[in-house]
Parts: sequence; C-alpha cells; structure tokens
Amino acid sequence: PSYVSGKCRIVALKVLTTNATYGNRTNQMFEIEIVKKLGEITRDGGHALYPGLQYLATPFSVLSLQSVHGYHYCYTTRPYGLSLDNVLDHLPSHRFSLPVLKRITKQILLALECLHNVVEATHAGTLGSL
Repeated sequence: PSYVSGKCRIVALKVLTTNATYGNRTNQMFEIEIVKKLGEITRDGGHALYPGLQYLATPFSVLSLQSVHGYHYCYTTRPYGLSLDNVLDHLPSHRFSLPVLKRITKQILLALECLHNVVEATHAGTLGSL
C-alpha cells in the first residue's frame, strides 16, 4: 500500500526488467519518459483538458530499485480491472454488444489521441489483451 495524506491506498507496481531499464537509460526505449510526461500532465490538471488521459495508466510515482539482477525502473499506478479478453470470457455470448463495442473503441481512440498529440508518443506495440 501507498500512503497519501495519511490514508492507505492500494496501488499497482510495474517493475521494468533490467534490459528495459537499460534501454530507457540509454535512450533506446522511452517508457519511463512517457510515464513521467503522463504524470506531469495529470498533476497539471490534464484530465479536464484531455479526455483520453483518463483511459491511460497515469503514474503516482516513478522510482528505481536495485535487485540481485541489476537496476530496475518502477512506477506505481492505480490498480486496473479485468482485460477485455477476461470480460468476454464472462459474457454468455462471448461478444460485446454494438453500443459497448463503440464505447470501447471511442475510449481506445481517445487514449491514443492523447498519447500522440499531448505526450507526443506513438503506440507501436501490439495491444495484446486489452
């Protein structure tokens, strides 16, 4: 748990591998730079200006740790729920209705628009399981 203003808060912790950390430190990868930008935009009241920001994993903190395997960048975010694949598994039809699918598509596009236009980043990986 993380403590903010004396209150306990549950957070998700992402720990980058030593290879990913090295890639970020040598400017071959940019995950931590993007995460830091998202944190700055969030702290500056970006949710009101950029509707897609609410659909991105904005960090509470960015830190580094040393392990037996080497140096790791880490960051904390709010915990998220099920992936879309997991939600589909719980639906009897294993399909989203058209209105729900439209809402999901809109949210993904708003998040990508925020990444591209505000953070100036391009999502180049696969979405995998949303």
